[in-house]
Amino acid sequence: MFLHSDLWRDFQERAGVTVCSLEGADNPWAMRVTLPLGLHYWYSPYASSYESLITCGKSSGAVFVKCEPMQEDTAAYVGLKDRGFVRSIRSLQPQKTSVVSLSADQETMLSGMNKKARYNIRLAMRKGVVVDTNGTVDEFWALMQETTERDGFHSHTRSYYEELLKTQGVSLYMARIQQTPAACAIVLTYKGRGVYLHGASSYQYRSYMPSSILQWHIMVSLADKGVKEYDLWGIDDKKWAGVTRFKRRLGGTEIEYGGSYDFALRPILYGLYAIKQKML
Repeated sequence: MFLHSDLWRDFQERAGVTVCSLEGADNPWAMRVTLPLGLHYWYSPYASSYESLITCGKSSGAVFVKCEPMQEDTAAYVGLKDRGFVRSIRSLQPQKTSVVSLSADQETMLSGMNKKARYNIRLAMRKGVVVDTNGTVDEFWALMQETTERDGFHSHTRSYYEELLKTQGVSLYMARIQQTPAACAIVLTYKGRGVYLHGASSYQYRSYMPSSILQWHIMVSLADKGVKEYDLWGIDDKKWAGVTRFKRRLGGTEIEYGGSYDFALRPILYGLYAIKQKML
């Protein structure tokens, strides 16, 4: 899992995140997440280092610590519960995803999609949509601002994406219509798996189906490099209904992780935090 890697830790530190080293053979770490009123908590995807995570939280006066093992193995979650962690109301990472198996045989990959996805890819080809990896931060940011305003979701800062695009294994794919950016995606390749981290698109060019051919180009490009899996990184029928429908058209096996767990260090403040999260 790329979230566990030194690569991701280095990126987070470059992006301005405070990191705490945890004890463990795999050199785990946690990141500091700010809360209102100058409060904070610590987050780590690791399950094996929760004692060290709790120690880190206590030493800084954190409200709580959060752990998201991101594993299908239920043993990790049993250990957290036994230690006193409780299921969190909200997770930081998507807890359900779809992973597409890649193949050098393009017909095999196409056959794994539903007919709507195949139709949209061919329509985009006929309309002359092209995909490259020459996009700029300016082009990505313009599309991201349009998408967040249109769809009403949160984005990171521009500097966050700038640092992400400097990270080893990260590529920016851009679908264009007559040189005009129409859709884009940031993809990380790590240990034989591609991960779709962020995407944005222009409403003006939606009839050209740029997002469909963009994803197809990513899959073909990754397969050509010998990558075996493409993680579409997050599906949720309630929170992201339209995006989830789109991703399911691409085929893939759905995976569900065991959720997010919190350990309260300042129970009264954590209780207030939990009440607020329920209201969102």
